[in-house]
Amino acid sequence: MSARIRTFVENYDEKLNGGIPQGHVVLLAGSPGTMKSSLAYSILYRNVIEEGKKGLYISLEQNRESLEDQMESLQMSREEVESKLAVLDLAGMRIRIGGLEGGSLMNMLKMYVMNIKRSFDFDLLVLDSADALRVLAEFEDFDLEYFKLFKWLKGLRITSFLISELPYPSSSSRNGHDFDFVGGEKKDFLADGILLLTMDQMGQFETQRRLRCVKMRGTAHDTGYFVLGFDSGTFTATKAVA
Repeated sequence: MSARIRTFVENYDEKLNGGIPQGHVVLLAGSPGTMKSSLAYSILYRNVIEEGKKGLYISLEQNRESLEDQMESLQMSREEVESKLAVLDLAGMRIRIGGLEGGSLMNMLKMYVMNIKRSFDFDLLVLDSADALRVLAEFEDFDLEYFKLFKWLKGLRITSFLISELPYPSSSSRNGHDFDFVGGEKKDFLADGILLLTMDQMGQFETQRRLRCVKMRGTAHDTGYFVLGFDSGTFTATKAVA
């Protein structure tokens, strides 16, 4: 079996046959409020603490201070991972530089990531988000640019997570394959894996977050829905029932 990257979601890695195969590019997709960013950061955070790996979180929407404050509130202390988990606030850099459009933004992203890789040899990367990148970079040829993005991520020889926003609400009452996870025409085949987060209505007043592995190349995995919980800094997964 190939090396695995654990999600550290309690009771879930065994459903992925030990975790995500190392080197995969994984889409983490869901509607607003499904804790996509928090789960992505948690995967990096726990792998740094538990496995001694290094991670890079790239934010195109939320500034670094806001992101770190949010994670602190979820009991993921910046001080514990300061030397091994870097946050690249690309949105803030873009503003300070004076604005970059189109291919220039993509070139800046790749330049910063490669420079960081040389001095800080990270194992895991999160790009938050695919939708913000699409808008800010103003892709002229959406299909081609996304193909090049996935090829570039694979070429880094790391495990990467690409956050993708789905229209609200996304619900497990819909088949995950009906979603277009990266916008426009379907390009879901580019990803090695897809983790889908949904917000399901339970009765008239309650909602429930759920997690589903839509696909994961190279591993036997459970494709069912799991209730996603969070408590005391830890995500948990429990088999969803009707």
